[in-house]
Amino acid sequence: MTVYLVHLGTSFSGGVVGLVLAALGPGALIGAVFSARIPRRFGFGPVMILAAVGADVVMLVVPVFAPGVVVLIAVNVVCGALTQLIDVSATSVRQAITPLDAQGRVVAALNFLGLGLAPVGSLLAGAVAEVLGVRAVLLVCALGMLLSPLAMVLSPLARLGRVLPDQQDQWSSQ
Repeated sequence: MTVYLVHLGTSFSGGVVGLVLAALGPGALIGAVFSARIPRRFGFGPVMILAAVGADVVMLVVPVFAPGVVVLIAVNVVCGALTQLIDVSATSVRQAITPLDAQGRVVAALNFLGLGLAPVGSLLAGAVAEVLGVRAVLLVCALGMLLSPLAMVLSPLARLGRVLPDQQDQWSSQ
């Protein structure tokens, strides 16, 4: 996510870069504050899908418009809030549907896939950026992020409502 600073050039001072990146924090705090109420009001599936679409559309601002510092701060606050809303909702859903004895393995697998493959994606993006330019890669990545909410829409997650399945009832018969 922070690679967009390369696209925007090195004209930003270290303090400005720090301010832009620090804007994720207040956004995440806002998302955390509302992460229990919003899914219980509108449903976990719809909230996760809409938050993912919102965060992805906001990220399109960067490669399309090459915005200034104030807009970058706003992008990070909004993305911080929406991604925190998605993360808390996804964790709640995962914990509700995963048997207790499998939760550690599920989290480890997700962390491996999410964090373990990041260097591969970074290398691939860097190689493609050498040919097409950073802006083109950022645009492709931002558009590619829209595949996530599409996958959610096509999955049973889209129909997940305001109440999560009770794990005790689901797994106590085994």
